[in-house]
Amino acid sequence: MAIRRFTAEHPADATSSSGAPEQVVDPTGQAAGLALPVRDGRTPTVSVVVIAYNAARTLERCLLSVAGQTLTSLYEVILVDDHSTDDTAAIAGRVPGVRVVGQDLGRKGIPAARNRGMAAARGEFVAFTDADCVVGPDWLEALVSRMRADAGLAAFGGPLRPIVDDTSWVTRYDGLIASTSGHVARASTANVILRRAALATVGVFDETLGTGEDPDLLWRLEDAGWRVSGDGGPVVAHEWRGSFRSFLRHQFHYGEGKAVLARRHPERFPAWQRHGGLLGVAAAVGAVGVLSAAASRSPEALGWASLAVVVTLGAVSIGTRRQLVSKLRSAHGTGAAVVASTVFFPMTDIANAAGMVAQALRESRSSRR
Repeated sequence: MAIRRFTAEHPADATSSSGAPEQVVDPTGQAAGLALPVRDGRTPTVSVVVIAYNAARTLERCLLSVAGQTLTSLYEVILVDDHSTDDTAAIAGRVPGVRVVGQDLGRKGIPAARNRGMAAARGEFVAFTDADCVVGPDWLEALVSRMRADAGLAAFGGPLRPIVDDTSWVTRYDGLIASTSGHVARASTANVILRRAALATVGVFDETLGTGEDPDLLWRLEDAGWRVSGDGGPVVAHEWRGSFRSFLRHQFHYGEGKAVLARRHPERFPAWQRHGGLLGVAAAVGAVGVLSAAASRSPEALGWASLAVVVTLGAVSIGTRRQLVSKLRSAHGTGAAVVASTVFFPMTDIANAAGMVAQALRESRSSRR
């Protein structure tokens, strides 16, 4: 199998965006719960990269959690400001030990921002979290110790959970499934550490991808013979997508990314996702059935048609996620598994399929020009 290798043109920085000397966090000099910077040029064990775009509302709590780690070896904290128009850079500059780097020539997007951070990093390992996350004090210690213990491990992550519990039902189920599945732990750069020696074999994040750049990188690492694990990693609190509309919008964009990833990594996807979002077609057929029943003005026909659509989509969801449904039932009860199978998974699949179809149509139009 040919291994895809991506590169990015980003010079490693030796100064912050303000021109100040580079700062490396020295946990042995903690004061008031915060790690203080040292400037003696020592090489850190791990570089923590946080990317941000207009993240002023959540950034400070994220950086304070990263700066207050229990790790006993040196680590550096790099904030990549993707050309924000709010106070993101100023807030980052107020947190001790944080080095701010920016993007030249405007906003570049998430994959390019992550690559910018990796280019500026000096550690043996590179850890990522997001500006709307909060990590525990032993987050880095858990990640680094696992990487030290297993030289064949290229990436190690953990699950995400909602940052608060009293949010919408969409947020609760999104977080519930993320914390149960392990999928997010394997594929989310909100909670992962990477080995730089492994990255040398496959390159960096693919900047042509709008979404899905993180699973793409991890799968390329596995294709190159490295191992990736999301088992037993530390939990990171993440600010979830609270509204129904925002959840569906994100799932639509994920579907656009899946359309590209399914062609690049076909063995990673079930057949219905590899072939252009067949679930979207099935959902459309079902919708036509429901609309036809509604047009007949027969409540009984409408009820049966709606029930058939729900049962069909639920069956597809269960069939493609048998292991996850079993985990949900064991961890959270039959009710949670039933709701996930009949409501949450079908919604996710339909939004994903719509994104995949939209991406396929967009590429088809481009190829004809």
